[in-house]
Amino acid sequence: MSGVWERLIRGVKQLLKAILGKTLVKEDVLRTVLSEAQGFANSRPLCPNSDDPRDMEPLTPNHLLLPTGKFDDADLYCRKSQILIQTETITNFERPFLETVVT
Repeated sequence: MSGVWERLIRGVKQLLKAILGKTLVKEDVLRTVLSEAQGFANSRPLCPNSDDPRDMEPLTPNHLLLPTGKFDDADLYCRKSQILIQTETITNFERPFLETVVT
């Protein structure tokens, strides 16, 4: 399983090198680039793709992290829960990572 993580890390590193190179950037630009890298890493399928065109789109982490569809008043609780999970993810993972990179 560690090979999967190593491949993801290598892909994100290559993306960051391609976009930034050796350029020094401000924090807001770094956040934007890291968000793009996060979207890239989370767009990979969690299961093998099928060649059958009738099959549904494969499940990705973005399906679980990003809001999709329309939320009506009955689903407001679900939407608030999703926002809370996203906020906790940013607090627990993104901010500590940015602090280590920026300092």
